[in-house]
Amino acid sequence: MSPFPKLSPLQSRFAASLAASLLLVLIYLLSTQPSFAYAADSIPPEDHNHRRLLHSHGVDHLLGAADETPFDLYEAHFPGMDRGIIGRRAPEGITALGNNAPRLGNLDFGRIDNWVFPRETLLEPRHQSSKAPVRRESGGNTSQVESGQAIIERQDSSTSVFITLNTCLQPSSTSSDSTSPPPPLEIFISRTASNPRPGPDSPADSQETLIATAGYASLELSASDDIFISISAPSAPSGEAFNDDPYNYELAVSIDAPYHTSTEIPFMNLVDTDSGSALFFTSPLPAPFLDPSDPQKVLDDDLPPPFTLFAHNTNSTTNSIAGLENSYCGLKNRAQRLTSQDNGDDLSILPPPVPPSFPSSSNGRPEKDRRDGIDPQTRQPRQQIHLRGLNASSTYVAILAMTGNGTDSGGGIIGGGGHIYAPLRFTTKSESNCAIIHSLPFCSHLAHAVPSNPNLFPPPPLSAPIPTHLSPLASFYDTRASSLYRNFTISLSQIACETSSTAQYSLARTCTDCALAYKNWLCAVTMPRCTDYSSPLPYLAARNIAQPFPNGTALPPPISQPDRDAWSSSWANRSRNSLIDQVVRPGPYKEVLPCRELCHELVRSCPAALGFACPAEGKGLERSYGRGGECSAPGEGVRGFVSGAGRRMGGGGAKVVVGTVGVVLVFLTVV
Repeated sequence: MSPFPKLSPLQSRFAASLAASLLLVLIYLLSTQPSFAYAADSIPPEDHNHRRLLHSHGVDHLLGAADETPFDLYEAHFPGMDRGIIGRRAPEGITALGNNAPRLGNLDFGRIDNWVFPRETLLEPRHQSSKAPVRRESGGNTSQVESGQAIIERQDSSTSVFITLNTCLQPSSTSSDSTSPPPPLEIFISRTASNPRPGPDSPADSQETLIATAGYASLELSASDDIFISISAPSAPSGEAFNDDPYNYELAVSIDAPYHTSTEIPFMNLVDTDSGSALFFTSPLPAPFLDPSDPQKVLDDDLPPPFTLFAHNTNSTTNSIAGLENSYCGLKNRAQRLTSQDNGDDLSILPPPVPPSFPSSSNGRPEKDRRDGIDPQTRQPRQQIHLRGLNASSTYVAILAMTGNGTDSGGGIIGGGGHIYAPLRFTTKSESNCAIIHSLPFCSHLAHAVPSNPNLFPPPPLSAPIPTHLSPLASFYDTRASSLYRNFTISLSQIACETSSTAQYSLARTCTDCALAYKNWLCAVTMPRCTDYSSPLPYLAARNIAQPFPNGTALPPPISQPDRDAWSSSWANRSRNSLIDQVVRPGPYKEVLPCRELCHELVRSCPAALGFACPAEGKGLERSYGRGGECSAPGEGVRGFVSGAGRRMGGGGAKVVVGTVGVVLVFLTVV
């Protein structure tokens, strides 16, 4: 082997320079060749699959019926890979679902629809707005990719998925006297590619099964791959005939939160009814409507009320809601009544209760510390619903609902399918001489039915409703109470309210307490709570029994001696206040007595110099006031203690005189 030639110093330097130059050229070529680029070096800032699904096919297509043309392409797109790489197509006959993108389907008896929620949709970015709040994670590590101002999280393991269904329509019984619903829809769910069409004939261990309850089904699960969903209509039952109407349903899948929701928790109270309407108060408004640190803000922002109300007459044998009670779209299609201001209904947000006005706070005591007899929870705004246009002497099912998530609804909105609360059953009054008043300027805590006369005080027309608090009947009662209260403040102003503690009339109560106690008592006795004379409840007090009803009919003459004695007694043959008989002339009715605690609180809270006193037991107290859950008080509807329509209502009472001797003095005695 010949030895390597010996180079001169100049040749050595040239060879080293040439080798370095060739190496640089090779590195340059390698770094600029496209086929050598790594996909992982450039990760897109967001998952484009969501945008492609929603926009290239159109939101309207997503909301179309199941029998419409399904997605033409089911292209997987993985973050970090070139968009030109074509992914899997959905198997034939299986339609892909998008996130928060509801789809409608129609099924005849015995038929089945097949859907898939693709794996790629699980990788979508979490929504960051009210339209798409952050979803709950089911565990596993997350990677973060910054996109503009937002930090978007992605899961590399399983993701929580919410599957919900609403039955919107269903076959009806052909029997005219039957309201029995058909068998419910079934939902079969598979998370394995070996069972892409789950259903009643597939192995039970390869799928999960749900049965819609009252038109609603919901399942939360964790998934990291395709989710296959089948909606199955039952076979036609053999025991009862149904028409040929199909099952119509709305199916939605979300990685954020359930698109449809339903709960058995009640969220409203029935306050009272009359022969053509019913009044409800909801519980305090939930977030995002209410800022706990500033409850008044929801009123200042003038937000639309978040709740609506469905009502259905249980006496009706047509368009039954049986089997659809938990479905928002089902109730929207079948319920006889949906509250609307166009129908004369009142949908308004109520402000927090406030104490009555008084010239100044007592002894510098802060306004927020004043005693007002109202549960602190009622200081939160809530919604009032006055449902009108109902039939007399009819039993209804009322179902409170939230349209969408309360601020927005429809496809692309988290919770956009609506929320259903527990149903409430009530019965309207049979006689027309009681009418609901509420939202009064002065007696703002009072909301119930009062003695009325539809001939002299007709209800506002449904076509052009007048706010109830502006109706002539409401104005009559509220103006009377307000004028008496003004006289009372003159008397109270003569009491040394702003004085030293040693000169106060009480160390436990103040003039502010007295003013509130008087207002609550005054509103209760000035506006007696009215119910049907035909009600058999034993604690109700008969009024005006010898007078004719507004329609001209009259009660038959008494036969028994006790009835004859009651007929001639002043407490049963007159109203609590003489102006009611003189101006309103309601005829016979029964009264729910005001709570005796109103009288006791007034006596405890006010100076003895004003002369307030309650009648003694056995000497008029039992005829003037009720007790426990069988009495009426301003604010009880707000507190939710009253279920209305004769339940947990009470009554019986006698006339109370308001007299004046130099200054206003009120004697709580029986005449």
